[in-house]
Amino acid sequence: MEEGIPVNNLSWKTGHLIFEETPIDSALIDIARHFRKELSFETKITDEITAEFQDQPLNEILRELELVAGLQFDTTGTALIVRK
Repeated sequence: MEEGIPVNNLSWKTGHLIFEETPIDSALIDIARHFRKELSFETKITDEITAEFQDQPLNEILRELELVAGLQFDTTGTALIVRK
């Protein structure tokens, strides 16, 4: 891995997303970028997440976040909308 480049910036190439005590809103920014979605928050999120995703489809990742943080997601079209 190239030094100085955050690991998730290369996720498009590696298929690997890693979050270590990361605020969920920051994690969602990386996830949306990885899946080329426009991110929109309709709720404030203060939780953190520690998780690792390898080549998982978006719906699986979001399902895990729904369980962990009680969030709801709308992935219509190119949008990723986050609700509580």
